[in-house]
Amino acid sequence: MNEKEKLLKTLIKNKSVPNNYHKKDGYFDLSSIKISSDGSNLEKVRNREYDFVFDKNPTALKKIIFKDVNFTQSDFSEITFVKCKFENCLFFKTKLKESRFFACEFVNCIFDQTNFNGATMGGRIGHHLGSYTNCHFRKANLKNTNYNFPLLKGCFFENCDFYMVDFNGSRFESCKFEGLLDDVRFRGVGNDLSDSFLFWNRLNPHRYKNTMSNVDFSRATLTAVAFSHSIDISTCIWPIDDSQYLIIPNHIEFFTSLNFVGWSKEESEYALSTIKWMFLREEYSNQKALFIDKNLLFEGRNEIFVEKLFHHFRNHLQYFLKG
Repeated sequence: MNEKEKLLKTLIKNKSVPNNYHKKDGYFDLSSIKISSDGSNLEKVRNREYDFVFDKNPTALKKIIFKDVNFTQSDFSEITFVKCKFENCLFFKTKLKESRFFACEFVNCIFDQTNFNGATMGGRIGHHLGSYTNCHFRKANLKNTNYNFPLLKGCFFENCDFYMVDFNGSRFESCKFEGLLDDVRFRGVGNDLSDSFLFWNRLNPHRYKNTMSNVDFSRATLTAVAFSHSIDISTCIWPIDDSQYLIIPNHIEFFTSLNFVGWSKEESEYALSTIKWMFLREEYSNQKALFIDKNLLFEGRNEIFVEKLFHHFRNHLQYFLKG
């Protein structure tokens, strides 16, 4: 057993790094190791203790404090972490594919080119929801990641792969996004993805609303991004580009007051059906403002029609805001 394996075994047993271990370049070294997903070096988690009804024989790293740990190029794919805390850790090119983090805390961690593809990043246990505080995600692969209601506070997402990410009930505060966000959804109130047949594990999603406070998208490119389910986007910072994005307050009143004088009957009917189907849905009904990304309009629609409709929205918004 090498030194890294000894350190891992010690962490599993003692729940934190003992004083007799020494750091290398400011970190305890757990780089370039692989944990087997068969649980051979993991402790068992009893089914009744945690809500893992989807896995008959779950294994996990449980209640461990990882502080100042370097996980560079390590492979933790398909591993479950339960109520662990990661503080000042480095995840450079770390593989976390389909890993599951339940009620875990991350503080001042760097995720540089980390592969989270398919991971459960925001699993919960009862009212322990998990959090990411002051973390930096750089070129991280976040495709197909899953979330319940984790808190993300003071995090920076730099040129990450967000393709088809639904942040569900994730709660954002003072975060910043830079680069492309493609087919991403932010919600004000999320859906509980946990199995809540046990009374102690039940949760009311409305008690954990996403405030979306001071979230900065000014250096992001938003493509087919949706903000829905009673979300408040009033303090968000947006890219300055009204040829691509519009923020519409009181959107129900806005669309009701919109007229299509001079449009053909066929075009106006198509425009009204598009508005009804895309922007007057139940998931947007309780919002003070609606974010419109022109790319959302292009799905299956003629480019000339989309440009005309978006231009019509923009012109009407100028008059609408004047009162």
